[in-house]
Amino acid sequence: MTNSDLWADQALAYTLLRLTLGVAIFVHRANRILHGVHNFAAGMDKDFVGTIMPALMVHLFGLTLPFFEAVIGALLIVGLLTRVALVVGALLIAALVFGMTVREQFMIVGIQLIYAAIYFVLISNVRHNSISLDRFLRRRSR
Repeated sequence: MTNSDLWADQALAYTLLRLTLGVAIFVHRANRILHGVHNFAAGMDKDFVGTIMPALMVHLFGLTLPFFEAVIGALLIVGLLTRVALVVGALLIAALVFGMTVREQFMIVGIQLIYAAIYFVLISNVRHNSISLDRFLRRRSR
């Protein structure tokens, strides 16, 4: 196996992981948008009653989260602004971990930590993001 083959395999593996994360995030959040973000926010409002989280903050977060995550998912699917999308996604996961920890939902935190690990892998290997719109646009601008 040559270095070129190895680089191509790493680029393919990176793209497939980026695409899979993007699809998982986009479809889940798009469904929340289609079913009404107000319903989602209302559910969050109920979930955080009795916690240290201010009700208005929880509600606003619930109204905006599906849109942020849908955009992040779409960007990851096509590989556009990949690094920015990954960093924002990782910060959102950190916020979600905080929220679930406040609610003492440690099983959910465990699942969220898997997402955090995937964000870590993708951010730390972004040099392999060669099958993407980012790369296409960079080549085109030369």
